[in-house]
Amino acid sequence: MLDPPLRAAIERAKDWEADTWNWNFGAVPSEDELLTHLTVPLLEALGWEPEQIAVKWRNTDLALFSPKMREPAYCRMVVEGKRIGAGLRWAGYQAREYVKNLDLTSADVLVTNGISYQLHRAPDYSDQAALGANLGRPKESATKLFDALRDP
Repeated sequence: MLDPPLRAAIERAKDWEADTWNWNFGAVPSEDELLTHLTVPLLEALGWEPEQIAVKWRNTDLALFSPKMREPAYCRMVVEGKRIGAGLRWAGYQAREYVKNLDLTSADVLVTNGISYQLHRAPDYSDQAALGANLGRPKESATKLFDALRDP
């Protein structure tokens, strides 16, 4: 069973997906809007404190730190955001390049369009072993992703 903050984050994602495809916003929300209104609340629902979430840290969309020290040695995850409807495959390559260029050997990579999420685990970032979830239509397997995304 999902706790109330996580349930609320999923419901918000479902609403945003419907509003986007029904053209209720008048335009497709930007990456930054999706990260702000969907991804960050999801991460907070999974136990990440706002102080652990850096926005636009060293060219990344988001970076998660444990503890709160915003130094490469403490970076646990790099998040690359895309617009709703955008494919996530290229986003994974882009985020892995950030990890490589920043020498973040133990940072996981999360790619998202606000609705769909794919987590690639360090050190191999295997596409075959990636955990995923679609918050618009979450399946039971989404709990594996949520568990892996919780603050360690």
